[in-house]
Amino acid sequence: MIKRLSILNFQSHAKTELEFSPGVNIIVGNSDSGKTAIIRAMRWLIWNRPSGDSIRSSWGGDTRVQLELQENVITRSKDKLDKYCISTNGSNKRESNNRENTEFKAFGTSIPEEISRFLNINEINLQQQLDSPFLISKSPGEVAQHFNKVAGLDKIDASLQKVNSWIREFISDIKYKEIQITSSTEELQKFEYLEKFEIDVEVLERMESRLNTQRSGMKRLEELLCNANEISEQIIQERKILKIELPLNEVLNWIEDKKNAKIKWKKLYDTIHYIKDTQEDIEVQSQIIKAEKSINILLGLFENKKTVNSERMLLSKAVLSLRNTNIALNTAEASHQSLYTEFNRVFPDKCPLCGLPTPHDH
Repeated sequence: MIKRLSILNFQSHAKTELEFSPGVNIIVGNSDSGKTAIIRAMRWLIWNRPSGDSIRSSWGGDTRVQLELQENVITRSKDKLDKYCISTNGSNKRESNNRENTEFKAFGTSIPEEISRFLNINEINLQQQLDSPFLISKSPGEVAQHFNKVAGLDKIDASLQKVNSWIREFISDIKYKEIQITSSTEELQKFEYLEKFEIDVEVLERMESRLNTQRSGMKRLEELLCNANEISEQIIQERKILKIELPLNEVLNWIEDKKNAKIKWKKLYDTIHYIKDTQEDIEVQSQIIKAEKSINILLGLFENKKTVNSERMLLSKAVLSLRNTNIALNTAEASHQSLYTEFNRVFPDKCPLCGLPTPHDH
């Protein structure tokens, strides 16, 4: 099913996007408003008609027509080169960024076989405004030929006609060879009176050669008959496949719907668990907020304790320094007293420099 059509720089369309709904879609507008150009753009993408540059807009730029299907996106663009592109149709942005693209260039006047297989659109699916009603004006033979073409039976009919033609040729050749055998037999009888054995041998060799040729023809005919039987069995299998195609497509659609539902359920399940985890985090944060005042008081007390400990350490260092200073002072006083006593003991009554008496304690 066609979901969206995008047209860029195609005749009167600078940039046009159409989204199609399931069922019948109607495009209305005034004359020369571009309705026919939309159909022409689709024909240009699907069948590469019309060819040439007449379909490109007069203002220039890259001409592009994009057709979005259920699972694929087909793009036909024309600038310096003609090219087709097939890309997978992602269902979300992440898948859209990871699309697998396949490009086709230099495809001649026809379209690439892969593009035709993906589109699967015939002439009857896209008729012109003045075309006659579908198959009503056709003869019964033309109608049957069309449905044979849709079902792929035209190729099988052509193969059967070719095989039947080969069979008729081989039957005619066998009859001709039988006549030749009869004629050769009559000719052989003419040589019975000949005494030369060499002539008989030559005749037998020619007959053997003809017999081998006929055996080869018979073998080829058997192979053709075997191929014809295989083609008949293939026709039966194709008809069975055509009968189960519709229910098989429905089953595949059900499987796809089930797969999408499972993905949605998984996303919902993850969302519920995320909500529960968020609620638990909110409760924990609420308890933390309630305990914030007590924690701030404890932090203040802890800072005060650090300050008191720091001051206590400084005071301890000062006391220790004072003790050490007192010890050093007592030691210095004792040393001074000892030196003073020794000085008074050894210093003479008169100064050795000036000779004057020096008062001092002995």
